[in-house]
Amino acid sequence: NRVQDSRIGVDARMLSYEKASLVNDKISRTESRFVYPPQNLVDLIWKDKPQKSKAPIFLQPIEFSGMFLAEHRGWIL
Repeated sequence: NRVQDSRIGVDARMLSYEKASLVNDKISRTESRFVYPPQNLVDLIWKDKPQKSKAPIFLQPIEFSGMFLAEHRGWIL
């Protein structure tokens, strides 16, 4: 059973402490747990990763983003 006694690699920068704790509590019932690799696992295998953009940040039009900025901030905060 893959669920039992699993180790799940997580980028700690992408998951809040609160969410990690909540999920960890649920998966610990199956003796599974999060592990936090020192390097992002996707970065290890992404060979042709583009350079980070130096372009200024801009707001996407609603037809691309799906919600207005105020709604989005409320959703993520």
